[in-house]
Amino acid sequence: MRKLNILVVEDDEFSLDNLKFSLSPKYNVFTSSRVQEAVEIIDSIKIDIAIIDIKLPGDNGLNVIEQTNEKYPNLKFIVITGYSDEETIINSLRLGAHDLLKKPYEESELHNSVSKLEQSINLENENRRLKEKLEQENIILRKELDKNLGSKEEMIIGESPKLRKLLQKSEQIAAHGINTLICGENGTGKELLARHIHKISPRRNKPFVPINCASLTPTLFESELFGHEKGSFTNANSSRAGLFEAADGGILFLDEITEIDSELQAKLLRVVEEKKVQRIGSNNLIPVDVQVLSSSNRDITESLKEGILREDLYHRLAGSRLDLPPLRERKEDLTHLLKHFLLKYQTLFQVDPIGINSRTMELIRNSEWSGNIRQLSNFVKNWVLFGSSASEEDITDWMKSKQNGIIRSTESFHFEKGDMHELEEAKKWLISRALRKFEGNKSKAAEHLGVSYAGFLKMLKNL
Repeated sequence: MRKLNILVVEDDEFSLDNLKFSLSPKYNVFTSSRVQEAVEIIDSIKIDIAIIDIKLPGDNGLNVIEQTNEKYPNLKFIVITGYSDEETIINSLRLGAHDLLKKPYEESELHNSVSKLEQSINLENENRRLKEKLEQENIILRKELDKNLGSKEEMIIGESPKLRKLLQKSEQIAAHGINTLICGENGTGKELLARHIHKISPRRNKPFVPINCASLTPTLFESELFGHEKGSFTNANSSRAGLFEAADGGILFLDEITEIDSELQAKLLRVVEEKKVQRIGSNNLIPVDVQVLSSSNRDITESLKEGILREDLYHRLAGSRLDLPPLRERKEDLTHLLKHFLLKYQTLFQVDPIGINSRTMELIRNSEWSGNIRQLSNFVKNWVLFGSSASEEDITDWMKSKQNGIIRSTESFHFEKGDMHELEEAKKWLISRALRKFEGNKSKAAEHLGVSYAGFLKMLKNL
């Protein structure tokens, strides 16, 4: 914990020097002999405890409390007085004094009073930090719930030798809490594998905290990962725990680690090495127990050679490494994946089961699936919704799509023929776009399109 900042407000130079000498070995001590000067110090420095003599030249020390108490609710006050009348005591307590010492007092009395307030401050800080950590965990939990990640979605599907070997290695990584780098092309399921490791690890009952590093600006990156104190930058209206604190005891998943700025990589390295995090605007170091899983779709050797990824950070994050094979290298898993996605989308869209004919299966097996499992998932989504009336051209078109969409991945429908058949295609595109936007929620899709729920179901059935 950092040293506390103590302000002594006293007009007697001998008493002032004596108090400073007595407290300095353990605390940072600031001094003042006037009310206005004391208020200015409190405004400019985070003071934890103010020791105030009531009798000041031409003023009352209680005015320091009156001018600062509401503005700095965590500031503690010790009042020193030569008076013992009831009115002085009542006024001191009414204004917010936490302790009152009557002159003459023993030095040990003052140290006991300061020590008690120090314990109170440390306890309040710890409670506040835990509250902020809980708030951050709740934000993460709400995001996770919004993703609708059920047990089936979290399953790693397949029986291929490459996948089995990968899962066996994952078990050891999970058991021993090793920081691990997960590599693989887009769509191979890097986050899914990270979630699988969390699910089978001793940390399973602690948070899994994912963050996409590519989506964060440098300033936002520090605030998100390390947290910040109130007033540490513009719009920092409250203190906030970072994702390292939120993941304490659990797993932090850093997606696209190679997209982090080099300077920030150095700060990240320090946290991973020291297992302590320092919020922006704070001098406190907060211990964290976090297993870090990270991922990249870049060639790691090239990233190290080009300086995109710091070598020292790589060695800290890649205590072990998992390389997810692309779908084209594990085509024996296609049957298992197809069954999984067919069931998923039939349930999601509440449609009758639809099988895959031999000609379509041949096309599926011959496709390279450059978008990997995500691309296959999108294909099955299209097939479940529109496969019964699809032409071979439609099927081939779906297989080419790498985007997270249905039918067409563009943001607008381009008419080419201008006939009624194309108008039906436009309807399909519009409906599928709405379903994609609301992740399969038909009520929200209907509302978005401005039609009744019953009307939307009828349109979907007709298509």
